[in-house]
Amino acid sequence: MLKIESYSILSETVEKYESGVFEAGGHKWWTLMLYPLNYFFI
Repeated sequence: MLKIESYSILSETVEKYESGVFEAGGHKWWTLMLYPLNYFFI
């Protein structure tokens, strides 16, 4: 489980966060990418 306690601290210390494979809502997802300081759309 990924739980972000403080988004402001995350954005000060991490440029990019990338998860591994995970399941949510009954579906298998390959990755979750967060870019706290940038707008990045695929």
